[in-house]
Amino acid sequence: MTVDAVDAQAFANVTEAVLMSNVLEASTEYSMIATDAGGVIMMWNEGARRLYGYTPSEILGQPIACLHTREDILAGLIETMMRQALETGKWQGSVERVHKGGSTFTARIVMTPRRGKDGQTVGYLIMGNDITEEVRLALELEKSQAYTRAVLESAPDAMVIVNGEGVIQQANAATEKLFGYQREELKGRHAEMLIPDRHRNRHPGNPAAFFSEPPARPIDAGLELTGRRKGGVEFPIQISLSPFQAEEGLATAAIRDVTERKRFEQDLQDVNLRLEAAARAKDRFLASMSHELRTPLNAILGFTGVLLMGLPGELNDEQTRQLRTVEAGGMHLLSLINDLLDLAKIESGTVELSLESIDCHQLLEEVAVGLRPLADEKGLELLVIAPPDSIAVRSDRRALSQILINLANNAIKFTDEGTVRLELSQSSEPGATVTRLTVIDTGRGIKAGDQAYLFAAFEQIAALSSVPYEGTGLGLYICLKLAHLLGAEITFESEFGSGTSFTLEIVEQVGVVPASILVVEDNEDNATLIDYLLRASGYEPVLADNGRDAIALAAEMRPQVILLDLLMPEMDGYEVVSEIRKIHGLERTLVVAVTASAMIGDRERIAAAGFDGYIQKPIDSRTFVSSVEALMPATPSSAELPG
Repeated sequence: MTVDAVDAQAFANVTEAVLMSNVLEASTEYSMIATDAGGVIMMWNEGARRLYGYTPSEILGQPIACLHTREDILAGLIETMMRQALETGKWQGSVERVHKGGSTFTARIVMTPRRGKDGQTVGYLIMGNDITEEVRLALELEKSQAYTRAVLESAPDAMVIVNGEGVIQQANAATEKLFGYQREELKGRHAEMLIPDRHRNRHPGNPAAFFSEPPARPIDAGLELTGRRKGGVEFPIQISLSPFQAEEGLATAAIRDVTERKRFEQDLQDVNLRLEAAARAKDRFLASMSHELRTPLNAILGFTGVLLMGLPGELNDEQTRQLRTVEAGGMHLLSLINDLLDLAKIESGTVELSLESIDCHQLLEEVAVGLRPLADEKGLELLVIAPPDSIAVRSDRRALSQILINLANNAIKFTDEGTVRLELSQSSEPGATVTRLTVIDTGRGIKAGDQAYLFAAFEQIAALSSVPYEGTGLGLYICLKLAHLLGAEITFESEFGSGTSFTLEIVEQVGVVPASILVVEDNEDNATLIDYLLRASGYEPVLADNGRDAIALAAEMRPQVILLDLLMPEMDGYEVVSEIRKIHGLERTLVVAVTASAMIGDRERIAAAGFDGYIQKPIDSRTFVSSVEALMPATPSSAELPG
């Protein structure tokens, strides 16, 4: 080799070394440190300065041990790293490093040997970066996953985690027990494997839309869900979904076996049906027996009256006294029979109403004329107080008269001195006119402890105060029932020792079409269809697309008919009808469920929730309006009222 060749090779070696040094020093993302074979730092780049805080002038010539913790040094970690790098060509791992200021951090380190031209080790190249935050996040994730596993395993219900396509990601021990599958058999398979094939089109197979409304909610409202065990056995289940790590598109399904609950509900339903049958039989018996007892009683009272009139011949004083006792007993018995007959008709639903315009002032005068002899006998003043302008309501005359007679008769019965006033008033409220017929007495009043029993059947408040008054204790109970049939309400105020007032309140809508309809439907297409069909038949429905608006509109407009969807977000139809029934004046409003539910037990559940009927989806455009009208209360041509 010539001298020129040797010089050229030496120049090439020097140029390569300088180039490598420049590259290493220019790197700022990773720390790059070169040491000699003994571990003394020979090169220190910008990345190392940023990571450890030392400048090259401070660190060059220092042992690599100054960057290690005392614990790692004593454990011989440096020697282990060098030995493995020599034996395998590389050592890599996570170690604790020491900053210039003394603080420690976790770094990912890769150490490789540096070799000379002769193949001998001349030192080591150490690359690293700070992974402290990465380690912290990994630990938090591990803790979170451990907590999630613990929660899943401790849950009494079967818990299944599914992704946005419904594929099972994880399941707990309760799931294995409930369905008979090992969790390894479930992972990676679609959740629909847990339901019968014939029901899969009615079960939520893709929960992706669920994440647009993340709060936990049951998904079985109005829908019977069925599960299937590994062996093919089917059983009723209840499922609820809740978001789980929603950013990853996962959801948790909690699944509960409701076999026992369904059995209990069926048993309860059977008992209720038997009780209803017994109640109907009782009502039929009371109605029949009341009529049978009235027939001979009419003869007894009639001929007693004939004898007292002296038509067959003159009576002596003792005979007259005894016959008057018979007459009083007969009249009392007749009153009891009338009360029982009234109750039987009301409870059996055979009371029919005939609505007409009624002059309220005239009605009060008629009541006063009939009861004035009783008031005069006790020395009471019976007054009718009404405004000069005529006040009329549309109601049933016989039912309204019976309520007022009963209230006024009670007022006279329990007032020993003073007055009984029959007052009439009317006021206007938003969208309605309220007519109040009030009976006020100056009697003894009702004790606060007795007021809770006032409208209970077969309760006599007078008896509670040891005053000997005869009766069945049905009068006020019947009054309240009749008031509800009229769409009215009875309220009272009383202070013991200062008298009592009872008010019959009749609310009539103003400026509303005769059959006002509120439609509650969250599906826009369904709402449009229902609205179109009703308007085509002459109705003017008002629409609400959620439960809360429906409750507010019902309280404001007081519709005659409410068509209510069962499956809605936030509040379902069952919650809405429960709240509507609490609104004064809407307790008996016709509420019809419009639902796709058609499973066994749905009809009973709907009726038990307070609905008056239901119409099944999909809606039949040809029969929908007639189905609604068939559920509306009819106005009969004649009345059949108790009494």
